[in-house]
Amino acid sequence: MQSDMSFGRWLKQRRKALDLTQDDLARQVGCSVVTIRKIEVDERRPSRQIAELLAHHLAILPHERSAFLQFARGDTGSSLRLPADAAPKTPRQPEAWQLQKHPTNLERPLTPLIGRTAEVLALRQLVTVGATRLITVTGPGGIGKTRLTTEVAAGLLDNFSDGVFLVPLESVFNPQRVVAAIEQTLGIAEVDQEPSRSRVLNFLRDKHLLLILDNFEQILSAAPLVTELLSACPWLYMLVTSRAALHVRGERLFLVPSLDLPGTAQHLPPDSAVKYGAIALFNARAQEAYPRWTLSEQNLAAVVAICRVLDGLPLAIELAASRSRVLSPQDMLRQISAQSALLKGGFRDLPSRQQTLRGTIDWSYVLLDPASQRLFARLGIFNGGWTLQAALTICEDVSGAAGSSILDGLLTLVDQSLVRQETTPEGEARYVMLHTIREYAYEKLVDSGDLADLQARHLRYFLAMAETAEPHLCGGGQHHWVARLEHEHDNLQSALAYCCSLPERTLDGLRLAGALGEFWFIRAYLLLGRGWLQALLEQRQYEPTPIYAKALRYAGVLAGAQGDTPQALLWHDAAIQISRALGDTKGLAYALIDRWALQESEDPDAPELAPLLPESLALARAARDPWLRARVTWRLGVHYYYTGRHQDQAPGLLEESLAQARIADDRWCISNILPHLSNMAWERGDYDRANTLAEEALGMARALGNQRGLTNTLNTLARVAVVQRDPERAEAYLVESLDLARSVGLGLQTAVALRLLGRVALQQGAVQQAERLCIESLLRYHQIDNTYGYMSCLLDLARIAQLTGQAERKVWLLSALDALLRATHTSLFLPDREEYEALLAEPRVQLDAELWQRAWNRGQHTPLDQVITEVLETFNPWTGPTRHIPHKPSGLD
Repeated sequence: MQSDMSFGRWLKQRRKALDLTQDDLARQVGCSVVTIRKIEVDERRPSRQIAELLAHHLAILPHERSAFLQFARGDTGSSLRLPADAAPKTPRQPEAWQLQKHPTNLERPLTPLIGRTAEVLALRQLVTVGATRLITVTGPGGIGKTRLTTEVAAGLLDNFSDGVFLVPLESVFNPQRVVAAIEQTLGIAEVDQEPSRSRVLNFLRDKHLLLILDNFEQILSAAPLVTELLSACPWLYMLVTSRAALHVRGERLFLVPSLDLPGTAQHLPPDSAVKYGAIALFNARAQEAYPRWTLSEQNLAAVVAICRVLDGLPLAIELAASRSRVLSPQDMLRQISAQSALLKGGFRDLPSRQQTLRGTIDWSYVLLDPASQRLFARLGIFNGGWTLQAALTICEDVSGAAGSSILDGLLTLVDQSLVRQETTPEGEARYVMLHTIREYAYEKLVDSGDLADLQARHLRYFLAMAETAEPHLCGGGQHHWVARLEHEHDNLQSALAYCCSLPERTLDGLRLAGALGEFWFIRAYLLLGRGWLQALLEQRQYEPTPIYAKALRYAGVLAGAQGDTPQALLWHDAAIQISRALGDTKGLAYALIDRWALQESEDPDAPELAPLLPESLALARAARDPWLRARVTWRLGVHYYYTGRHQDQAPGLLEESLAQARIADDRWCISNILPHLSNMAWERGDYDRANTLAEEALGMARALGNQRGLTNTLNTLARVAVVQRDPERAEAYLVESLDLARSVGLGLQTAVALRLLGRVALQQGAVQQAERLCIESLLRYHQIDNTYGYMSCLLDLARIAQLTGQAERKVWLLSALDALLRATHTSLFLPDREEYEALLAEPRVQLDAELWQRAWNRGQHTPLDQVITEVLETFNPWTGPTRHIPHKPSGLD
């Protein structure tokens, strides 16, 4: 066997075939990059040691090593002669020593492929390393199957000695014409009397070639031709793009995912956001359409929302971004949300069925048989996915569909990429539609006349689920049911929206919202849960029933957690009145303790407070319900501890609550109690126990999705890290806590995280950053009127004044803190108290006695709101224009 190819040229092609850079190969062999570069341009020969290492890392088979070393060292003269048994015979590289320039009909794309780095690498590896020679690249219309496949194929030209060819099939509807399309693409010469099928087989039989069959979904009955070609042609490889699998032997499916997006809780600057494929694609296409376009802090949220509502579909994103010349992202989002014609105009150089997003879905729908079309429309009733049981229950007997036909139809829709099958972390199979496809299905459902019947079935099914879940949310089975309701949350909200739209369904809606109250509280869906409850409570007057009382109670609980105390008290009062009249012990005790805690924070001397606490405790302890007793004693213990009133009773109440929660197996409650016990250990200086308790809480909170408990726990762990002088660990906890607290609207936890981040900045010497964070925290505390938060911020600001040489300001702030402590009859936690005393004890050499006393007297007589206003004004030199203190809100945080 002979080859005129030099070793350097062969090495370069072999390296590229293995997807290695010169740097990669140099590191593997243990030589310099320069050495590899010189070998590849034939400026030098490798030493025997390097040649042996190259043989190892280039996967040369043992029986070929001798011939390879001769080839590398040039021992055979100017022309390579290898024994026949030394030539590689793997299907991927027949005649491996004789690679040459390969033909192709692939065209250079007009725009770069964006956001598909991982998919390109994965698909390329399947072709070059995988055991299959048939890969079907599948996914819904608009996902970018053809673009991804051609990008991968263009990078494989050196891997196929006889070339890479794309066979377009979008205009082929007769399966018999596929052979002709292949023949035409490859330029196979006609031979008299020889059938086209034989000509193609004979042509490809000894070719090492990659063939791309593009848009195969409308000619699936031609799939046997694919296996026939692969069986007869051992060096042939195929990539097939199709919205449906071929279902033939040897097929390997590659599902193209949507472009990646930031998480809903992430707050990213524009330069970080464009690292996500969907955002990068929108940004690039918007700049092409409008050169003055810039992704900014002001429009980023709208761009992310657009990409999310468009499911990360490349075609949909490109169509939206092309309107950037005439529409802002905010206007686009409004129009897309209103289902406007925004995405109907497309690119003229694409096939007509791909020019618009709707056209791509129309095409998939037309390819379905009538029974599958009917089921597709019915499944549009689901929002956010469904289980097989839900589909069987809600869709059966509609237009005569039976359970078996529903299952068959569902599998067909999965096969056609209109529905995706997923597995939850709990191992349950779920089916989902992309948002854009679901909207199309819903339109078909409206047109079918089945909508009203399916809406009623949908409501009955999910109301039954919520009411079944409700008791399990208070103990054993909590994790399972929280996860299940989370998976179905979009469906549950669709059912609530249906109830709000019809007066005759409002009572069903109130039942559903009340059943979900504990779930919303557990998951910290404060704004969302309160919104549904409030909307339904305002629909009409309800009879004084347990359903009505429960809805009022949870509306009060969620509003109170948001910091809207006045409205929470009104709802609690109504719930207490109805629960007392009905003899509802559990509901009454729960409402009483929550109302007492809220009122006590607002006006501790209110005369109506006195009987609430003992009645609630007595009811809880007499009910022999560990869940109720845990909730009441937890609420009371937390309140006593953080307000400083009856602080000595707080540890006993929280220990009682923890014991009862463990009996009830209420892990959500446990994950909320442990951070407070951890704080108590922190205050005592028992940091090991503080960490142990907080770590246990952290695992439970993460498992349940307990957002509030998770933020409290992260803040607690950060407190310990701050005291232990570990600012890096503290900062990691606090960044996660702050992002989470902001994303779910937890005002108190947001304020705490900001204040602790300020303390971390102080430890790192960033005084200006510390003051900015402290003031932002102070404003948050003012919004929720949190006394202890005021104290902590005044203390931190006094320390900052000390560090920046503002002695008079430090004394004034410490005096204002002293006045607040005495006015509220509270005390600081031990670490803060020690800090306060240390600052007071600092030598007064910077101030004479008269100035010191004047500053102290001014702090004693300055109202708190005026203190905060002055703090903001004196911060002006670092932050710009003077800011004034906002009014405390009466509504949501």
